[in-house]
Amino acid sequence: MNWINAFELLCYALTAILLVDIIKARDWKELQVFLSGALAGFTLELGAVRLTDIYHYSDLYYLTIGIPPY
Repeated sequence: MNWINAFELLCYALTAILLVDIIKARDWKELQVFLSGALAGFTLELGAVRLTDIYHYSDLYYLTIGIPPY
């Protein structure tokens, strides 16, 4: 496992902890804020990668969306 995979797994773990905490607290407004932020961030990131072609993602990630180099 390299540092990219370790970082990716850490991000997934932190996101899972946050979601479990939100669901256990039954704070549905906070869940809506999280999902809205995640969707906006994903959309902006995907748009930046596809439109500007400034950078690309590593092929070493466990979870990738789209075909290389996206």
